[in-house]
Amino acid sequence: MLSSQGPRLSDCKSHISRLSTDVSDIKVSIYDVQNEAAILSTDVASLQTNHIDSLEILDRIRKPHNIIIRHVPDKQDSASGDLTVRAIVDFLSPGSSQILFHF
Repeated sequence: MLSSQGPRLSDCKSHISRLSTDVSDIKVSIYDVQNEAAILSTDVASLQTNHIDSLEILDRIRKPHNIIIRHVPDKQDSASGDLTVRAIVDFLSPGSSQILFHF
C-alpha cells in the first residue's frame, strides 16, 4: 500500500521541506525587524525634544513603526518663556513587554 503512495509521499516530503525553509526565513525576517525596531527606538530616544521641529520628526518616525510617543509639558523657562517638552516613547515589541523611554 505504501509503495503505491511513494511519489505522493515524496512530493509531500518536498513540500514540508520547503515549508520548513520558508518558516525559518520568516523567523529570520521577524528577528531582523525586531532588531531594526530596537535600533530605531534608541535613535528616537536620543533625539532632542525641546523644539517643535524635533517633535514633528519624532511623529514622522513613529508612524510606520510600532512606537507610541506622548508629549508631556515638563517645565517652563521663565527667562525665555519656552516650554520644555518631555517625550515619553513607548516602544511596543511583538511578544515582549512594553519598553518605556523617558527623556
